[in-house]
Amino acid sequence: MEINRKNNLFKLLEEVTFIKDEELNQAIKKGQWLTIRWTYKRFIELYGKEKQPYLLDCAIMFLGILQQNMRYYSLAYESNRDYDFVVRYSVKRMKSIVDEVYEKKEQLFKPELVERLIGDKNNSKYSQELLIQTISDLKKIIQVEENHNKYTELLEFIQEELTEAKHPRQHLIAISLDNIKANEQIAQTEELQTLEKFIKGT
Repeated sequence: MEINRKNNLFKLLEEVTFIKDEELNQAIKKGQWLTIRWTYKRFIELYGKEKQPYLLDCAIMFLGILQQNMRYYSLAYESNRDYDFVVRYSVKRMKSIVDEVYEKKEQLFKPELVERLIGDKNNSKYSQELLIQTISDLKKIIQVEENHNKYTELLEFIQEELTEAKHPRQHLIAISLDNIKANEQIAQTEELQTLEKFIKGT
């Protein structure tokens, strides 16, 4: 939010949508969906996997709430703005929304939609972006683990083999993955399951 504020990105994005440049507009749309996916994954960490089917809806609602709160807060207070407060205020409003949609089992968007709208999963550039993002998310998750340095090295080895090697050494990748999966808590994360599916598909 600080980067957006300093560079006036919200206004820039609003203006750029009027430019008739299809490639640019598609890139902006993809960026918006990437932001939604990132928020959706953070909501899974916050609210738990049992609420996952409803959290894409909540991520989209949250970003709408945050954007409008920021817009009118900026208009109302020209000085002494506390953007951190606006973000925290917006996040706090989500708990009751999450609880309500989960209780009523109401769903607007299916979670798999976000991956489809981001891009073609068979596209190598898209796949590589997804791999790097997944490994980055895993590195954050394992920071609380006792042997996090070991797991970080294994993840970095897997990433190097899959993104830089002409002929990835699948047996070494499999051994590295098994070592990470030996930790039950890491093995149960959505991110590791995504990484395993990616490895099996290569």
